Amino acid sequence: MARVIQIIHCQSERGLGVPDNPCRIINQYFDFDGKLLWSVDEWFDRSQAEELAKYEHDQREEINRLGKLVLDKNFQLSACADEIKSLRTELRKRKKV
Repeated sequence: MARVIQIIHCQSERGLGVPDNPCRIINQYFDFDGKLLWSVDEWFDRSQAEELAKYEHDQREEINRLGKLVLDKNFQLSACADEIKSLRTELRKRKKV
């Protein structure tokens, strides 16, 4: 179901005028009771998306690092298990003599 409704559109200044928070115009949309329905801040949305992408990239790198560490430790454990098996075999042979 769709219907047409009336809303109030306002443009406001936002930001401190510094590289991390530049001055900009944002769009805000209100109902007739003054309740903010949504706000559009393209700079903030873009910076949030960039921050999220960096966070996800860092997380993938950490997962890859941990995966390599697990594989390396698994290889080391496998080598130790082989050596233990070899030592047990050698010990059994010595006990029989």
